[in-house]
Amino acid sequence: LGAAYLTNYRPIETTQSSSSGFELNIKMYKETASGLQAITNTGILKISDRIVIQYIIKAQRNYDFVSLTAPRAACMEPTDPLSGYRNNGYKTTGDTNTTWFFDHLNKGEYIIEEKFDIDRTGTFLLAPAQIQCLYAPEFNANSSSAKIIVK
Repeated sequence: LGAAYLTNYRPIETTQSSSSGFELNIKMYKETASGLQAITNTGILKISDRIVIQYIIKAQRNYDFVSLTAPRAACMEPTDPLSGYRNNGYKTTGDTNTTWFFDHLNKGEYIIEEKFDIDRTGTFLLAPAQIQCLYAPEFNANSSSAKIIVK
């Protein structure tokens, strides 16, 4: 009796989105006086910029007990760090990520939005966000990663 496990490691920037039962995409915007301006995959920002990240979830069927974990780049500070019920789910904010828990997610499309302030310069990677049905973990998805440059 025994088991064999295979673990592989790869650079975060090479991570592509994948899906099984869900689709998860991220869109980033810079908040300006005239509205939201889309940020490309290698968008250049500056300290004190406010960015909005939209997590676009497409559920292909009805799911119970779903978790969305969204890591953030080291240069991003959430504007609403308090945990609580928002967006039809419970949001918890940690040091390195935000996690949402949904009791029920019906088939359809959902947009979860979060705002951040940029607080330091450098080149940063935004790790992929992940969504998973906790009772049936084979239904999951992850977004692709993004590079953020702050000057």
